[in-house]
Amino acid sequence: MKKIIVILLLWSITLVFVSCNSSNSSNANHPNLSIIQAAYDSLSVSEKKEINGDWRDANVDERVVTKRNGSLTDPNYDGKEVYVVTFSSKRSNVLGDISVYVSKDKMKVIGKGYRE
Repeated sequence: MKKIIVILLLWSITLVFVSCNSSNSSNANHPNLSIIQAAYDSLSVSEKKEINGDWRDANVDERVVTKRNGSLTDPNYDGKEVYVVTFSSKRSNVLGDISVYVSKDKMKVIGKGYRE
């Protein structure tokens, strides 16, 4: 009986460690998930439906943004470096992909890229 209890205890501990390890590795695969989440939450329902594939697979770049690149909701970021989150669009051949600008300092959405 003691052997069974010890085996079950060891199995439970192993299961806990494996579960913790896999959740940490999924965060490592998505180091920019909080940036992507902020951008995704700002999208309209129709824009969310337009995303090709999983929204978590969006591309994150750092770029200087200006009023010529897109529509800025906060003009204080004109000429500043921000995160640009690009979601692959099912209509990219017609309109282009969906780009959302997220501030680096406050992690808030400050605009969107122009589309055709």
